Amino acid sequence: MGFSFFRSFTRLTPAPRAFLFFSIVNLASWQCIVGQVLVLFARSLGMPPGLVGLLLAFIPVSMLLVVLSIPAVELLGPRKLMITSWLLRNLLISSVFFIPLLTARYGQQAGWLMLLLAVLGFSLVRAFGVGAWYPWLHEIVPTENLADYFNTETILVQVTNIMLAVVIAQVLVRFSGLASFYYIYGAGVLIGLISVGMLFFMPGGRRGPQLAGDGRRYAAFYKAFADKPYRHFVIVISLAFSSLMWVGSSAVMYLRDIMHFADGRIMFITAVGAMGVALTVSFWSKRAERKGSNRVMARMLYLHAAATLCWFFLLPGSRFGFALAMLAMVGSMVFSITLFTVASRAMLGQVKNEGRIGYTSLWIIGVSLANAIPPILAGQLIEHFGILGFRLCFAIAIFLGIAVSFLLKNLPEEGVLPDLAYLDVLVLPLQPVRWMGRLVWVSLGFGQRPEARPEESPDQEEEQG
Repeated sequence: MGFSFFRSFTRLTPAPRAFLFFSIVNLASWQCIVGQVLVLFARSLGMPPGLVGLLLAFIPVSMLLVVLSIPAVELLGPRKLMITSWLLRNLLISSVFFIPLLTARYGQQAGWLMLLLAVLGFSLVRAFGVGAWYPWLHEIVPTENLADYFNTETILVQVTNIMLAVVIAQVLVRFSGLASFYYIYGAGVLIGLISVGMLFFMPGGRRGPQLAGDGRRYAAFYKAFADKPYRHFVIVISLAFSSLMWVGSSAVMYLRDIMHFADGRIMFITAVGAMGVALTVSFWSKRAERKGSNRVMARMLYLHAAATLCWFFLLPGSRFGFALAMLAMVGSMVFSITLFTVASRAMLGQVKNEGRIGYTSLWIIGVSLANAIPPILAGQLIEHFGILGFRLCFAIAIFLGIAVSFLLKNLPEEGVLPDLAYLDVLVLPLQPVRWMGRLVWVSLGFGQRPEARPEESPDQEEEQG
């Protein structure tokens, strides 16, 4: 990635290191609760694919609350908002432990409803609170150390994701049945409560400066929507993300229900996919800088379509089933996550300085809908048509991805990136909801280097709102 992990880490002061440790602990909780294990848990409960698709849609839809949470950050301050929301999200997700009781007394559907409500509550509360994440981080990390912080966090997150996938796979292998999932969820809740306790001892978290009023925010949004090139870019990229989600929302279910892979084996394949992302994301980011983001994204959609073809040849009892599943799953993960990175960088290059919150809000809405609609539709296709439904999902992903690749070639390349010293590491894929929170805060002007911010008159500030 062009930097030394140890050099970046040693330059951090104790406060940023404490927040870094909190970030990794929080990631562990997230992966145990709403990571890939969520699909396996839902299917183990007998939840039909249609409801699983709805379950997967909760997380991207909740991203919309990142923008709406800005007034709460102003009113309560990052510390109060994060402690409250982090505690509440753990209490809400703990309701999954009532599923066995509800299932025994009211039937299987009561257990499904409990899981749906628990994940919905967790997603909404977490997304609302994550708007306080970046303001708190920016308060305790000096501007000159932000690049070091993000560099270090990026490496640790990638390594942690791989290790967690391996550990979860081992738990699923050693403990059979639903009990294994409750062990994982129990660990996730416990780790989540530990992260809440860490927040009490974290420095900073004070109320920050007041931001622009609601009217000016909406004016900026309409201005962004009226920007035809940017609007077209958001639509095309949203379609690209949509093509990726048709595979992302059906791949795990296909391995479990059609290929009859054990849950532990699926998590092992996921760990290899995470390793593939860690090894390739820097290559694609640098290639986008040299060749242009749109050209690189078009090529990545072609490669994702090629990887998706493997799913058609992946049949039960196949002699090379595991190797082919590895190729298909890893290819899907690598090109999906790295395309998100390249697209995020390209988006920031097209954002205008005037009304940046409107531009990023439009991006969040487009990305959220693109990631939320395909899982719902895919779940319905799979539930009604079985293996044919899976193949329809893969076919839609291929044809939509290829069509979008042609549209990308006709879009203008991004302009000069905003003057943020840590931009390249900011857009690396971490947790999407957290990334959206950071993006909103940066778009408001916080996190920009003081020397790069020109003095503005009140009239200029009003015009930029």
